[in-house]
Amino acid sequence: MEDIENLTVEQFAIEREKNRFLIMVKAHKRMAERVFALADLYGETKPDKVAQMEAAFALFDTAFSAIVERFGKGNVHSMSEEGNSLEFTSIESIQRTYDTAYANLSRAVKEVSGELDANRKGRFIPLSKTVHLKG
Repeated sequence: MEDIENLTVEQFAIEREKNRFLIMVKAHKRMAERVFALADLYGETKPDKVAQMEAAFALFDTAFSAIVERFGKGNVHSMSEEGNSLEFTSIESIQRTYDTAYANLSRAVKEVSGELDANRKGRFIPLSKTVHLKG
């Protein structure tokens, strides 16, 4: 990459988009590896949760594919007006879908791995234990 001081605004925007895309590719690869490993590990003991996780991964993968396709066509920023509402036709709407799918998948992965239950248990302090903390 060139010196950042020598980039024009357009070149900087292109470099930023490339870097964002590379980060998304790496995140997709790591999440896929984790989902497959958890499915192998917990497939028999938690079939319902694993099925939900796999469904969340399918949605995440679809959103990722849409972003890849959109980056291939170029990031066109435009909006079309239909009635009183504005419909985003640019990558921002796909990005919001991707972010939501990633959050849902992350929650499903934590549910399968047991991390979510551990967090829930750690946050709850019974009222009887708070009496001892007052000193």
